[in-house]
Amino acid sequence: MQKISRAEIEKICDKFEIKGKMIEVQECSSGHIHDTYIVTCDEGHQHRRYILQRVNTKVFPDVEKVMDNIIRVTSHILHKAKQDKTIDPERATLRFIRVRNSEKYFVYDSCGSAWRMYFMVEKTHTYDVLTNAEQAYEAAKAFGRFQKYLADFPPPPLHETISNFHNTPKRFEALHKAIKEDVAGRRKKCQPEIDFALSMEDMGKIIVQGIEKKEIPIRVCHNDTKINNVLFDDETDKAVCVIDLDTVMPGSALYDFGDEVRTTVGFFAENTLDLSSVVADVRCFENLVRGFLEETRDFLTKTEIELLYHSGIIITLEIGIRFLADYLQGDVYFKIHRPEENLDRARTQFALIRSLQQQERQMQQIVKRYAG
Repeated sequence: MQKISRAEIEKICDKFEIKGKMIEVQECSSGHIHDTYIVTCDEGHQHRRYILQRVNTKVFPDVEKVMDNIIRVTSHILHKAKQDKTIDPERATLRFIRVRNSEKYFVYDSCGSAWRMYFMVEKTHTYDVLTNAEQAYEAAKAFGRFQKYLADFPPPPLHETISNFHNTPKRFEALHKAIKEDVAGRRKKCQPEIDFALSMEDMGKIIVQGIEKKEIPIRVCHNDTKINNVLFDDETDKAVCVIDLDTVMPGSALYDFGDEVRTTVGFFAENTLDLSSVVADVRCFENLVRGFLEETRDFLTKTEIELLYHSGIIITLEIGIRFLADYLQGDVYFKIHRPEENLDRARTQFALIRSLQQQERQMQQIVKRYAG
């Protein structure tokens, strides 16, 4: 997306219902999808910081539906949080700011780009990789609370902003196509990974088939429950709230828990070259189960609970085959910072699956213990 001047940012900020005058703007480099800025405004008696984002409409072309989902969900969470005496409502969810003289929460600039704005959640930080097992508990509790607050979400259903986002069989169809076409001439380099992925194809169908048979309920889900989508308090290191709500839409709670396992069950990076470090830590897994079920065991179905362990394997498999397919296609979707990085990412996912499989009995016992 195009660079934008400070003056243009100030014009955009003036379109939102904020107080005071912008005195500072800082570009954030951490986001991979949207252009994000921290805007500081002088409100006279205090300085307040906001997050201003230019939405990537290549990834999310229907901004209206994305924002409709987000506002409905955050409003519901805020209502629930005000009834919950254990947390601070003002930090329980992202709070978006309305456009002046409008019911909308996003605005278009003169170039046709869509912008949105929300209050910055102060004195918080994120992690890309765990530094201790307790953080797994905190993250799982935050996503479990997200599910709990939205368990009675009223109709109509949310919009499906990305179709088939966690449809693992559809991802396998894309992998088969990438293998057959081999447009980048890389198939021979990754035949062991292809063989492993295809050996797991039946496992990848379990959640989607359960939904189709109505054995697994559709819920409001976050759908991107990476560890870095949780804000942690600077002082206590307790989870404050979940962020990155663009993929909030109908789905399965198993998608959310499974992606938590994928990103929060160990102390390794997604693109590590040291596959010996890719170990599913039992302490982290136990903390994930404990935190998630503390918030959700009263409403999850028996089938959902029975599939918690398997969901970690299924979602890890899904992401792994997406990396593998992208590698076969010449790295057209996921950003890479070195040659072969998407293949390395796929190898990491498949190594994690093997580690989870090796500890199945112990992990299934953990689920049973905390399910009560």
